[in-house]
Amino acid sequence: NFEAEFEFARIGGESIIKFPSVFAEGSKILLFACGSVVQLHSTETGVELKKLMHDAEVSFITVSDNLNKEFEVFTTTVDGFVNRWNWKDAVILTRWKFQDEVIQMHFIDSTLTSAYVIFKPSVAKNAMFRLVTFHQDGQFSTTEVFNNFSSSLQSFCFANNNKCFAFILKDSFGVIDLKGKQRRPIYHKHSAILITGHPTEPILATGSSNGEISVWDRIFQHQLSCTICHWHPYVISHLVIRDNSLLSGGQEQVLVKWDLRDLNG
Repeated sequence: NFEAEFEFARIGGESIIKFPSVFAEGSKILLFACGSVVQLHSTETGVELKKLMHDAEVSFITVSDNLNKEFEVFTTTVDGFVNRWNWKDAVILTRWKFQDEVIQMHFIDSTLTSAYVIFKPSVAKNAMFRLVTFHQDGQFSTTEVFNNFSSSLQSFCFANNNKCFAFILKDSFGVIDLKGKQRRPIYHKHSAILITGHPTEPILATGSSNGEISVWDRIFQHQLSCTICHWHPYVISHLVIRDNSLLSGGQEQVLVKWDLRDLNG
């Protein structure tokens, strides 16, 4: 029985859903952006903990959620800045300035010095995907990972302990093995519009405009496995995989929880 009742508290308008909100400290703290301001709220009390003020609109938020020490907040803005924050004091510790806007970054080490970075596409060029090493003096070095996308990225994610990068283009999606630099195109009959990945396993899930969800397993093996899940009658608007569960949401204002262990049945 997936039906359950929850209490909701409204703490922001529709502007906070420009990109997914971020949770920290075991989901005890919620971070979201409203224009040039990032707000931190307690999920237990709803109380606002801090505001992080920027000079330009925020385009991405990520946190270093290490349970053994205090988490740090990283934000990016439309003018090309990446900011590392001491969030409790609302002070920027380090800033890095890029020529292009950073629309996603994914740290790959516990020292927070190396990250996969996606730069926003422009009229002159498609999205760029690079490995960036950040230095504490505000300098950085970059290595190109992949830069030959045939069209603009519609959705993308990381999976399998950052070993896999998956992306959706106009009428297909593919995956890149970041260790072996192998690229595999996968074509979906219902034109996937949204993709998410399992944090520690080579498993992907895509959502389509007709509400269909496809779960892809063994993505770099010869026998690719695909399981179809269909509960939502309308477009899928959000997907996330955690442990053995897949959560999906759409226009029905219903959150559906799928048990990945039972999908074959």
